[in-house]
Amino acid sequence: GGPNLRRHLLVEYLALAGYVLTNEEVNHLQMVFQMDMTSYNAYARQPKSLKQLSRVAIRFSLRSNVIHAVQELQMLPPIIRRYLTLDGPYALLD
Repeated sequence: GGPNLRRHLLVEYLALAGYVLTNEEVNHLQMVFQMDMTSYNAYARQPKSLKQLSRVAIRFSLRSNVIHAVQELQMLPPIIRRYLTLDGPYALLD
């Protein structure tokens, strides 16, 4: 259920968090949910920015609860916290 916008946002958030959809997952989303995966496919094929690669590396090193782990890092500037937690304008694909 839910509007298509939510489905597309979910795929975008997964990509920003570093998850790479398999071909089977892309096909499933296209067939079952009639999602247009053109933007995701283009994003998946292009080289990632150093900024995005850094975000993914840091998020993976923080393990499972990224939001809690980032909150525990008191010395991080707020802009970096928002970027790592995919908050606000930092939740956009590079």
